[in-house]
Amino acid sequence: RRLHEIFPEELSWLYPAGYAEEILELEDELSLGLGAPIRQFAYAIALDGENYSVARPYLTKESALIEKVLFYFGGRRISRAIVEIYNCRSACIPHAEEALRGVFETLSQRLGDGRRYLCADSFTAADLTLAALSWPLVFPPLWEESGIFLSYTEIPERWRKTVDEFRSTPAGQHALRMYREHRFP
Repeated sequence: RRLHEIFPEELSWLYPAGYAEEILELEDELSLGLGAPIRQFAYAIALDGENYSVARPYLTKESALIEKVLFYFGGRRISRAIVEIYNCRSACIPHAEEALRGVFETLSQRLGDGRRYLCADSFTAADLTLAALSWPLVFPPLWEESGIFLSYTEIPERWRKTVDEFRSTPAGQHALRMYREHRFP
C-alpha cells in the first residue's frame, strides 16, 4: 500500500481503478484469515517440539553474523518465546488448519467461476498477498530452488501432508501460478 502511495503510476497494477476498494478489503481479510493461522501452523511445526533441530539451520541462514551467534547460544529460548508469544503450540495445529481450510475454500469458490485473478483481469495486490502469505502451505518450487528455507522433502511429514492438501485446491494452485508467472517476470 505504501509503495503504491509513493509510486501510484508505476504501481497502478496493484490497485487498478474500479477495483481498489475490493482489493484492499480482500487484503485485510487475507491478512487476518491467513496470516495468523499460517504463522501459528508453521511456527508450531518448526519450533515446538522435535522438529526444531530440522528447522534450526534455516532460521538464521541469511542472518548477520551477530544474529547467528546470538541464535546459536539462545535459539532454543528464542523459539520458546515465539511459541509462547504467538501461541504456536503443537496442540493448536488442528485449529489453525481448520481456519486455513475455510479461507482456502472461500478463495477456491471465488476462483471457481473461471477467473484468472482474485480481483480484476490482471495480477493485483490481492494475488500478491495470497501468494506471499500462503507459501508455507504450498511451498512454491521457487523457494526450494533458492535454498533459503527448507525444501519440501526436508519439512516434517505432518507439514508435507498439509502442503499436499492445500496445493491441490484451486486457491493453492492459484498461489503456485502466481509464483510461476509473476515472481520474476
